[in-house]
Amino acid sequence: MGAYRLKIVMKDLPAVARTLIVPKRISLAALHAVIQYALGWRDYHLYDFSTQGDPPTRYTNDSEGAAEYEYYRENPPDTPHRRVEMILARPLKLAHTVPLEQLLARGGKEIDYTYDFGDNWQLSISLEEVITDYLHPMPFVRTPKKRGRRKMWAVPPRL
Repeated sequence: MGAYRLKIVMKDLPAVARTLIVPKRISLAALHAVIQYALGWRDYHLYDFSTQGDPPTRYTNDSEGAAEYEYYRENPPDTPHRRVEMILARPLKLAHTVPLEQLLARGGKEIDYTYDFGDNWQLSISLEEVITDYLHPMPFVRTPKKRGRRKMWAVPPRL
């Protein structure tokens, strides 16, 4: 089946990091759920994944935003509007329709993940290894190293 070993790091708090092993065919929406679990978050907010590819597409759970993007892409206004131009400047797709494998196949080894657009938690996701002999259908969150007698996680602030 195959899998990816990913490292996720909070950009503002680099001590908050996790290592994930996920099946190659995992969707971005499912990867979002794994990240939520790994960081102890409760999935209350919108999120997006993005790459710096061409075009710089955003992958999100914002179904209204994606519908608005599709509407204006198919029905451009007769006269230009700044708001519509901003919407169309960056393609928007629903995360559940895109496998992680598709983003990584484009040559990108770094993916940006933003959660909660109010607090704007930004994480960097980097590909550490492609695992060819991963036989499990489920993702895996690697546990932290022991410090003394206890396992310690660096945790993000409560949302």
